[in-house]
Amino acid sequence: MKFLVIFDRDGTLIVDKNYLSDPQQVEILPGVIEGLQKLAANGAVFALASNQSGIGRGLFSHEAAHVVNDRLVSVLQNSGLDLPYIYFCPHTPVDKCRCRKPQPEMLLRALQDSLIDKKWAFMVGDKIADVLAGRNAGMRSILLRTGYGAEIDTADCQADFIAEDLQSAADWMIMKIKNPG
Repeated sequence: MKFLVIFDRDGTLIVDKNYLSDPQQVEILPGVIEGLQKLAANGAVFALASNQSGIGRGLFSHEAAHVVNDRLVSVLQNSGLDLPYIYFCPHTPVDKCRCRKPQPEMLLRALQDSLIDKKWAFMVGDKIADVLAGRNAGMRSILLRTGYGAEIDTADCQADFIAEDLQSAADWMIMKIKNPG
């Protein structure tokens, strides 16, 4: 059975470098490859939904964001992993756009493009905005305690699951797919 896992990028899959624009600085977080491989082996299809306000702030270009994402795709492909759906919001928080998380537009596009129903989808990220985007799209959300997630007070973060790393998040998602009740 296919299911969709939408990931935030910085602090979730790769080390957050604060407005990353250099593809040579892409650094996969520990355990990410293993977690992704476990998910893929169980039918997961992957998407990326990332706020990239550095574009709107004039810190880097759309092209730089694409090059960084291409580097991430290449690193994942070297481990036998596919990331077919990539979305990013170039706007700043003051732009009040529809695509910036916690708004669900990028996630809804991933659902539409992948043809996977939201009941078989998860949003995984390290910020409350990621969790809320998942909830706003009607899917389950996971807060990773990596990146900014290590500093968040999880008492009322509204995540369906809080995971120390991507491997434990993968175990939870697989359990939910195999035992949907």
